[in-house]
Amino acid sequence: MDAQDPKHQILSRYKSKIVHEPVVPLGTRGKLGGPDPGLGDAEFEAIGYMRRRVRYYGVDYEWSETLLWNPYQGYRWLLEYNGHFTLLQDCVERPEEGR
Repeated sequence: MDAQDPKHQILSRYKSKIVHEPVVPLGTRGKLGGPDPGLGDAEFEAIGYMRRRVRYYGVDYEWSETLLWNPYQGYRWLLEYNGHFTLLQDCVERPEEGR
């Protein structure tokens, strides 16, 4: 690989702008434990990362979201805020009123 090639320089320019490193590095694979019996021994891979922020009554709150993927289980979001983790799954059904 030629570091002078503009196609390869984009990676180093991107890396130099990263302020927050993901807690779970992209490409990491692992099994999730916890109360969800549907996960079993499914191994997920970290395929995406973003840092989020919201201002609520003048106070800024920031957290990290890591996108996890498994070909049989689908996608999950692993949220991290101040060292605490939450595992989320997107709704697949449209919510109905009164449920």
